[in-house]
Amino acid sequence: MEQEDIKELLPVHRYEGLFLNFSNKVHKVFIKLLIALLIGLFLFQTLLKVPTIRLFLSSAEHFEGKPLPPLQVLLEKFTDK
Repeated sequence: MEQEDIKELLPVHRYEGLFLNFSNKVHKVFIKLLIALLIGLFLFQTLLKVPTIRLFLSSAEHFEGKPLPPLQVLLEKFTDK
């Protein structure tokens, strides 16, 4: 009776081992992908700091307007002093 129980469990243990091997491989791929994406994000954000490169990388850059003058200049312009 015990021999039959052991024989029934053997395929389950085999599939558990296969699943653990597969999940470990997938986990390693996800970790490598995450690291690559973080490195890419860091590099892209660093390149956006360079004004000449930012024009090519950012599609919204040409929509940017003129920067506002300091608040004191605006207050003097719109108040009666």
